[in-house]
Amino acid sequence: MIRTPYSVLLPLLFSFFTYFQTCEEIQVDYPSHPYHPFDIEHAEIILDIEIDQNLVTGTVDYTIRSKNNQLTELQFHASELSIDDVKINNRDIDFEVNDNLLTVQLTDTLNENDEINLLIRWQSTSDFGLHKSYDGSLWSSLNPLAHRHWLPGFDHPRESFTFNAGIDIPNDMEVLFNGELGETSPVSQSKKRVRWSSEKEVPATGLGFVVGNFQI
Repeated sequence: MIRTPYSVLLPLLFSFFTYFQTCEEIQVDYPSHPYHPFDIEHAEIILDIEIDQNLVTGTVDYTIRSKNNQLTELQFHASELSIDDVKINNRDIDFEVNDNLLTVQLTDTLNENDEINLLIRWQSTSDFGLHKSYDGSLWSSLNPLAHRHWLPGFDHPRESFTFNAGIDIPNDMEVLFNGELGETSPVSQSKKRVRWSSEKEVPATGLGFVVGNFQI
């Protein structure tokens, strides 16, 4: 299996795709001191890419460590996302989505350094978070505040974590993601799962993918 660093290939493709992307200037920036009472330590990510529908269906399982005592809820950025399911430690949990925020009510209060696993299932067809070129390639936006439009999480450069990712794509296409390329395995007659991972922490705002007809 060829191991291809994201730092080499992905910026080249993003430069290529940017040529085809026309965006109005957007005046946005990240808050300098966001309220963030927890850390994301690790993420297990599964993305199912439907290029014809400009659709990403995903599951992310976050390992979360509380930074505060008496923590009773968690909030994640989730703009233009359809949230299908939320679980904590494999148990269904109540949640709501308002003002582009996913709020999860904790059944057990967290104290400092307590850890939980929180799983989110979602769908996105966001035109701000996902872009498609005339040749059928699909990629995630790297605009500021755009990650929350295709991946629920804490969309800020201060958040970083290790990850394992599996991305389901058509058999005749390839995908680039952060980290190192791993195994490829079939998931159906028409799709394969390509795995990428990083044992080094990657900023949440640095995550991105490109799916298209190219060679790795």
